[in-house]
Amino acid sequence: MKKENVQRNAVFNHLMTLCAWIAFILILLVLAKGDQILQSVAIIYPEFALPAFFIPWFLLVISSVQKLRESLSKAPLQSWILKTTVPIFIFVLPFFTTWLTSSLTGHHETIGFEGYCVYLAILVLFMVHFLPVFNTKQVLVK
Repeated sequence: MKKENVQRNAVFNHLMTLCAWIAFILILLVLAKGDQILQSVAIIYPEFALPAFFIPWFLLVISSVQKLRESLSKAPLQSWILKTTVPIFIFVLPFFTTWLTSSLTGHHETIGFEGYCVYLAILVLFMVHFLPVFNTKQVLVK
């Protein structure tokens, strides 16, 4: 039973590492395309979208950096990368959908859910920060 649990933890740690590397590569793409993303997202989202998302995201980054040193988990950096990048990917999802469809088909095409991505990104941001599954704390065993 214990060996099976160790194997599951090893697979989970490898999966977290793989996801963190994918997130790191995608965030480099977001940084490289930042000006195009900002121009296309500014058209889709209302005026309050950028501050409504980036102020809580910045607070999440600050608080999670403070908790990063306290964590005794084997993969705190991988989970930190995923916690801070997944909301950004949801926020810029309209750009990626139009960018991929225009590069594959040759014309600019919208899907229809672009206006709701900011709300979904804010919900994911708060879920990642406040849900105990994603924000595990140390439990002292006596």
